[in-house]
Amino acid sequence: MRADLAWNKDRKLYYFKARVENETRTYHYDASKNRTEADVVNVVRSKADATRVEFVRHHAFEPRFENLHDQWFLVVNPTYFFTFNGFVPHSYPAALLAGKKRLDKSASLRGQVIMWHLT
Repeated sequence: MRADLAWNKDRKLYYFKARVENETRTYHYDASKNRTEADVVNVVRSKADATRVEFVRHHAFEPRFENLHDQWFLVVNPTYFFTFNGFVPHSYPAALLAGKKRLDKSASLRGQVIMWHLT
């Protein structure tokens, strides 16, 4: 996974790396029944000027280990990481994250958990 994921020390999360500046990246994986795909790096362009990139959103997760009944488990908390162009971290990601989390439905979160489990 080293080629696919990067670690952000400040936010303490893993996120999918962009391969090319300002370009969407699709990840293919086997879901519960079918082979599927997800845009794990998504370029969001300005509505007023389609040539201008507003930000790039990366699928990410915050890892946490928990000990339950003498067994360790990895807890995967799906989230997003934001950059300006796929490589430079966004200066103000909190507002972007709050807006995206408001729009997320349980089905999309379930899909992300399945994707991270199978990655």
